[in-house]
Amino acid sequence: DYAVSHSQRRLWMLEQLGVQPLAYSLPAAFLLEGPLDTRAFERALAALVERHEALRTTFLEVNGEPRQRIQSAATFRMELIDLSQQSDPESQARQRALEHAEQPFDLINGPLLRVCLVTLAPLRHLLLVNLHHIISDAWSVSLMVKETVALYRAFTRGNSNPLAPLGIHYKDFAAWQNALLTGESARAHREYWHAQLAP
Repeated sequence: DYAVSHSQRRLWMLEQLGVQPLAYSLPAAFLLEGPLDTRAFERALAALVERHEALRTTFLEVNGEPRQRIQSAATFRMELIDLSQQSDPESQARQRALEHAEQPFDLINGPLLRVCLVTLAPLRHLLLVNLHHIISDAWSVSLMVKETVALYRAFTRGNSNPLAPLGIHYKDFAAWQNALLTGESARAHREYWHAQLAP
C-alpha cells in the first residue's frame, strides 16, 4: 500500500465523517450512435484501467491513517445490459442511469470506477460511467475519454495499444507531495511563506 495525497486524505476523512456519500461521485452518461464493436470497446476500457493505476485503487486504514492500494487490472468488468428488445428502452435506460449514479462507493473494497454499456438498439448505446472523486477529477475524465477513443480506434483496426506507457502514477505524485511537506523541504517552504506574509 502507498501514501495518499492531501486531497485523498481530505476525501477519506469526509467519508469517515459520514458526509453525503454521493457528494463525491462523478457520474456521466454518453450516447453512442452508430456501429459499436463491443468487444473492442471493452478491451479499450480494460487497457485504460491497466494504464492508470488510480482507476483500480482502493483505500484502507493502517494505524489510523488512510493508505491507497493498487488492485490488479484483471478485476475490471464492464456491465452489459441489453434493452433493445424492451417496449420502451429509453425510459428504462434513464432509470438505469439514475440507479448507476446513485449507487454509493465502497472505498475499501471498490471498485471506485463503474462502467455500464446499455444497448438501446443495434446502432444506439448508452455508456454510463461513474468514478469516485478520490481517484479522479473532471480534467482527468476528459483525458480518459480521449485515450479511450484512441484505444478503441486502434483495436477496431486490429492494431496494438498506441499509447506510450506512463512514466509516473498518482501514487508517485502523492509520495512527492508528502515528501515536499516534511523535513528540510517543509522548513524552507514555511520560512518562505512567513517572510512573504510578514507584516
